[in-house]
Amino acid sequence: MQDIKNTANKTTNPLIFLASVLKPLDDIRMYGKLALGVRYCLPQTSIHLFGRSVTMPKSMPDGFHTHPLRLGRRWGWRRLWAWWQFWRTLRRLRPQVVVVCALELLPWACLYKYWVGCEVVYDMQENYSHNLRYGRTYPYLWRKPLTWLIETLERMVYPSLAQLWLAEYCYAEEIPWISGGIGNTKAPVFILPNKALVEMHKTPPATVSEKKLNLVCTGTLSEPYGITEAIAQTLALSSAGYPVQLYLVGYAPQEMYAQKLHSLAAQYPELIYWIREGDGTQPVPHGRCMAYMQAADWVLLPYRLTSNLRARIPTRMYEALALGKPMLITHNEAWSQFLTQYPASRFCFTDWQEAPEQLWNKIYPPPKKAKPLKEALWGEAEYLTLQQATKHWTLSF
Repeated sequence: MQDIKNTANKTTNPLIFLASVLKPLDDIRMYGKLALGVRYCLPQTSIHLFGRSVTMPKSMPDGFHTHPLRLGRRWGWRRLWAWWQFWRTLRRLRPQVVVVCALELLPWACLYKYWVGCEVVYDMQENYSHNLRYGRTYPYLWRKPLTWLIETLERMVYPSLAQLWLAEYCYAEEIPWISGGIGNTKAPVFILPNKALVEMHKTPPATVSEKKLNLVCTGTLSEPYGITEAIAQTLALSSAGYPVQLYLVGYAPQEMYAQKLHSLAAQYPELIYWIREGDGTQPVPHGRCMAYMQAADWVLLPYRLTSNLRARIPTRMYEALALGKPMLITHNEAWSQFLTQYPASRFCFTDWQEAPEQLWNKIYPPPKKAKPLKEALWGEAEYLTLQQATKHWTLSF
């Protein structure tokens, strides 16, 4: 990996800068979908990535450069240091286009635009104001002022945006300033859904058993995502004598919850497996998540249906469809309508409080693997959208 001091742009190729804070440099969306997609559309560009430090894949193309952050924990003084590093990197590289993948970096990118000049694209991966208003990550009394702060920030920076990329169709309906614009300014909106990029693995992970029903839950491990309910339902099945194993593949950003998962995995070593990186507060490589999903008998999506999640289509749903894997899902009308578009999909709904015998009769024997759905894969439609977006950029070759 190239260090930040050795990545100054030494070519005349247009420089595109993609940046996040909490996501790793090889993040499946920022790197795998957007950065590689932009390079596909504009092969003569130089691509620079800013994010959490990781070892980049050997397949990373020439002309890609990395600027690693070493944050440690999710919160702390190093988070402020990351903003300063982003600003310094902007000033040194002088990119022609900045694709911002984290809301907290937007003010700095817009300030740089007015100071030096560039095009700013915001890749909206989360509806942060919706998450704050309806989620439970923060105490109740904090939610309203934090929501107001986020909405004010978004309204301030919106007129500075050249384009807005949305990771969910529902964001265009949830956020008034997207559909209506502000004043006489309305940035073009492009929807780039979180469809699947999957890597196929010939051999399953060593801990996966052929004698038990393998349940797999991947991604962010936290209470709002229903991990507690998935664990409780698995324990109930095991206590009733049904042969199951639960694999939690991902990271727990909240330290207290990470400690709880450590304790449960230690207490039930033959039942609950927490597949993690280091102490569990760092994201698990996407390929490792895919290996466990590919080996699963059932992929679990135990989300708690708060208003901020109800209309979204989780990335893991696209990935399970792309792998042809059956899903055990929290009942949600929006997801039911989405999945019925694909007759080949395999899924069951649950409230995660079912009697063990009733749930076992639903999930055993598991359905045969379905044919992978090409419609769930990130592919031609998304590249065409990126081509439409990038052709409007003003680049100097």
